[in-house]
Amino acid sequence: MLITDNNRPIAQLIGPIPIPPQRLVPGLCQGMITIVADDEEHWQDFLKT
Repeated sequence: MLITDNNRPIAQLIGPIPIPPQRLVPGLCQGMITIVADDEEHWQDFLKT
């Protein structure tokens, strides 16, 4: 899209530049998930209902 002032171009709007997808490699999501040790106490709340 071209922006003009009195038929004189003053700016041009362009779309975003596409970013190529990141190659999937082992360890890419490191630190994004936490695995909690087995805990049997929290299941007691579900058994009461």
